[in-house]
Amino acid sequence: AVVKTFQYMEEERSLHLYIFTGPFLSNEDFGRLKSFSNKRVQISRFNPDFLSYLAAADLSVSMAGYNTCTNILAAKVPSLVWPFSQNREQRLRAETLAGIGAVELIDDNDLRPSRLATIVRELLSRPSRLSVNIDLDGAINTVRWLEIWMKNSIL
Repeated sequence: AVVKTFQYMEEERSLHLYIFTGPFLSNEDFGRLKSFSNKRVQISRFNPDFLSYLAAADLSVSMAGYNTCTNILAAKVPSLVWPFSQNREQRLRAETLAGIGAVELIDDNDLRPSRLATIVRELLSRPSRLSVNIDLDGAINTVRWLEIWMKNSIL
């Protein structure tokens, strides 16, 4: 849907599209998607520098997996998320993040190229990065909590 939308947006010649497919896309589907590659569209399965791409992006369009959403929040990148329909957790996560303004939620009806192009243009026209402040230091906070708990339980 995003590749077709990008083709639909030919007038925005300065835009570039980088697609990272993830590990579960079949070789056949990857080959079909890869056939859309050109100077403005780059497609790969994985990039070890993905977070740098995300931080530099003007917009992210993705599903609503846990790691992806955490990366979006850390990069503070404006984002469209389309939760995988067969995963209740993705829907809950996406709706929660949309509710606090961290992402924009899209559904199946938004995947038509003309509709998605309108949404993408609108988001790209906004002047700022994501301004939602969410504490992403769960590991550090957990260690601190455990240290306090252990100190108090020993006494």
